[in-house]
Amino acid sequence: MKFITFKKIQIKNFLSIGEESVVIEFKPGVNFITGTNSDVPGTKNGVGKSSIVAAFSFAIFGKTLKDLAIRNIPNNLVKGTTQVILEFNCNSTKGNNNFKIIRELNPSSLKVFKDGRDKTRDSIPNTTTYILEVLSTSQEVFKNCIAMQANNTIPFMSQGKTDKKKFIESLFNLDVVTQMFKLVKDDINISKRELDIESKLVEQINSNIFDYTSKQRKELEKIANQKQKKELEKQIIEKDIHKISLKISKLKEEEARLSKIKVSESILNAIKNDIGKTREAQMRIAADLGAIKNEKKTISEKIDTLLKFGPVCAECNRPFTDKDQIEIKHSIKELQDKLLKKEEEKEKLNKLIALAQDIQQKKQKELNQLRDLEWEISNNKSAIKAETDTLKLKEDLLKQYQVHEKESEEKDIFKDLIEKAEKEKAKKEEAIKDINASLAKFEIARFILSEEGIRAYIIKKLLDLLNFRIKYYLTKQNSQYSLSFNEVFEEEILNKRGIMVSYGNLSGAESKMLDLACIWAFRDILKLQGSVSYNVSFYDEILDSSLDKTNSEIVCNILEEFAQKEDQAIYLISHKPDFFKAGIGEIIQLDKHNGITKRITI
Repeated sequence: MKFITFKKIQIKNFLSIGEESVVIEFKPGVNFITGTNSDVPGTKNGVGKSSIVAAFSFAIFGKTLKDLAIRNIPNNLVKGTTQVILEFNCNSTKGNNNFKIIRELNPSSLKVFKDGRDKTRDSIPNTTTYILEVLSTSQEVFKNCIAMQANNTIPFMSQGKTDKKKFIESLFNLDVVTQMFKLVKDDINISKRELDIESKLVEQINSNIFDYTSKQRKELEKIANQKQKKELEKQIIEKDIHKISLKISKLKEEEARLSKIKVSESILNAIKNDIGKTREAQMRIAADLGAIKNEKKTISEKIDTLLKFGPVCAECNRPFTDKDQIEIKHSIKELQDKLLKKEEEKEKLNKLIALAQDIQQKKQKELNQLRDLEWEISNNKSAIKAETDTLKLKEDLLKQYQVHEKESEEKDIFKDLIEKAEKEKAKKEEAIKDINASLAKFEIARFILSEEGIRAYIIKKLLDLLNFRIKYYLTKQNSQYSLSFNEVFEEEILNKRGIMVSYGNLSGAESKMLDLACIWAFRDILKLQGSVSYNVSFYDEILDSSLDKTNSEIVCNILEEFAQKEDQAIYLISHKPDFFKAGIGEIIQLDKHNGITKRITI
């Protein structure tokens, strides 16, 4: 559903409107447009009230409802550009956007803006088409659902059956069904031509495949003989490669074994460092042994001194007391223990020296063995390199044979041609299958869209809805007549006694009320089918033409209901103030002075 909300119109130098723009902001409610003609006192005709509707139409379609010549639209009393600016909002599934149309004459131009961004097309006609797409309208819809004038309100009621059918089908979007029926017929003819073309192409492809297959067979026999010869040569090379690979494998195994031994060299380097550290330790131990030897000598001398002099002090010749002797014995014991401990330390140091010397001898032997292996490793590497070079030569030769085999396969150009042809054939057969399926669907669609198909059912159901809405509004009017349309769009008008009457025999007021019932029913259809809804409608001198006060009040009440329930901005163009109700809505007052129409404040 698309909701069109017209917001404002600005009109300048248009028909009788001059340089001072007439600006109308569309407000919900039943509003009146009236005026006075100061140039002809006592009359309200010729003020320019209808110019507002004409400008509304001009902004959208580039022409007025009466289809005035373009040269007659600009005001001939003033110089300057004719300009109509129409602002509206479009709320649909595609988004909520504000639009502004600026259409001008002298010079002619047309611009349209969407949310402030210029959407003007490359020409005025193309820009007009874009506007009509946004508004989802046509001039017929505009005349019958937005702007109703006394002189051309529902012209369709007095038109022939064909024109009525065309309008109602357009209203119900049934013209789409007609277009679809024509398109389906065109699709059937196109599909049949495509089927004939695709079938002939499949026949040609089958012939090509047979030719390619015959030529391929001869070429493959030739390639097979060449391949057999090359295969024998290839087998000899592969055997040589196998032997060399085994030899290299054994050499590499030996290399791996030697590499493991070589790893010990780094360990020996560490041991050599340890031996150097051991030698340093030996020197420290030797120094410790010398110190122990000197200390041992000193202790021995002290013991000898104590034992030599016996119970008399050697310094003062004083006899030792029992206490002194006990202390002397204790001192001798300590010195003897200390001497024994030093002997043990000396023995440990001697063992450490011996152990370090033994380790050094063993590691030196391993180092000598490693140097002998280095020569063997060098020879092994040379052998591996020589065999690897030989292997590479053999492998290069083998690759040449493999390349030759691949080239032989690539030379089979017929294989690619056959595969390509088979794929093309499968594609064409699938296309034929799709075309046949489409033809079957098109035939069904052709029947459905034909006059005897679902079209008749759709028309009946939609006409039931249209007739129901017409009846609804005639009931609200307290009308003395009923109006309905049949499947061939012929109207049937019955009076209260059920007698059929002709539209042409009705009075002006009676036909006008029927016209309005149709207008409102058409308006409801547009909304009910989820197509488009407009917030503005104009009724130009509908109340003035032939309706009495009672009928005018009925119309106003129905319009008030539209305004209140649907937030509609309804404008009654009239010069009969008797119909203006207090608080009914805005009253737009126009005044024409010296041939120029202006809006004045009441």
